[in-house]
Amino acid sequence: LSGGLSPKRCIRSSNATIQKMGYEFGLAKLLLGPNVIFWYYEILMITLPYEKHILPNGLRLILVPMNGVSSVATAVMVGVGSRYEAPPINGVSHFLEHMVFKGTKKYPTTEDVNIIERVGGLQNAYTDIDITNYHNKVLSTDWELALSINKELATKPLLEQKHIDKERDVILEEMKRYEDEPA
Repeated sequence: LSGGLSPKRCIRSSNATIQKMGYEFGLAKLLLGPNVIFWYYEILMITLPYEKHILPNGLRLILVPMNGVSSVATAVMVGVGSRYEAPPINGVSHFLEHMVFKGTKKYPTTEDVNIIERVGGLQNAYTDIDITNYHNKVLSTDWELALSINKELATKPLLEQKHIDKERDVILEEMKRYEDEPA
């Protein structure tokens, strides 16, 4: 969902209801103690019109038009995640998600990959149990660049040896933070 909001994600807020990308959210309070209140959003209704196309190579393309919006959000979702990892390679999907941002065939450096942010867009990725998602949001005039970057991240990473040890340490630090503050 746009803006980093996700259903039932605990965040502090004072808004009663918000409208984001066609999802209507209701605000609810979760009392965790006498002085601790977390707010979370729950989906009340989904009303997104969309078009689904299946390309000859089997790739599924979903388009969600939004009148009056001058930005484009793109995502390339790859069906890999921890569910598909055997114990000897546990974590490899998350590791690869980090590595692709070090460079691709068309965008060989981290600086090249981060061009989305230099044109004023947002770019990120995440790995879940059964999916890795490369996503960004840009002005509508930059939609081709956004798709190009995501395609490269998902299909043509360089995976250079010089970055492997450094990224391993970054992921180990992420794991430590998660263990200190589980969701």
